[in-house]
Amino acid sequence: MATLKRSRFLVDTQVQWAIGRRVIPHWALFAFCLLPIHATFLLLMTVNDPIEDPLNAAAISQLPVLTVLLVMLPIFVVDTIRLTNRFAGPMSRLRLAIGEMLTQPSIKPIRFRSGDFWMEMADDFNRLAEHHASLHRRNEELEEALKTALRQNELQSV
Repeated sequence: MATLKRSRFLVDTQVQWAIGRRVIPHWALFAFCLLPIHATFLLLMTVNDPIEDPLNAAAISQLPVLTVLLVMLPIFVVDTIRLTNRFAGPMSRLRLAIGEMLTQPSIKPIRFRSGDFWMEMADDFNRLAEHHASLHRRNEELEEALKTALRQNELQSV
């Protein structure tokens, strides 16, 4: 299908920020679980040492891990938002096309970007839009035929 480049970072801000905000607690929970597990592991490995030594060692040894986690957090959020573009974009295009279809009898076919989810939905919607346009044209033809028939009926009755 089309290989257009996105012009906006966020396609559906409400949905995408909600998902992006979900990544942050997951990240925090991971960090929160990692630190006590590592401290417990060090405590078990150094049973004869005073308790402060393994706790201090655990805290110091976790600094590189916490640094990596802090650096990775924006990468996680951005990657999640980019992934959500693959379904938020198609839904946004469908929503706009449905709005157009309500105000115009015929609309141009929609296309999703390469890699988007629900590619077959664009084809289904395009068939629906063409069917809608066909019904709209047929309705106009029948309304015109009815008007003509009514005019002829009026002329005959006069």
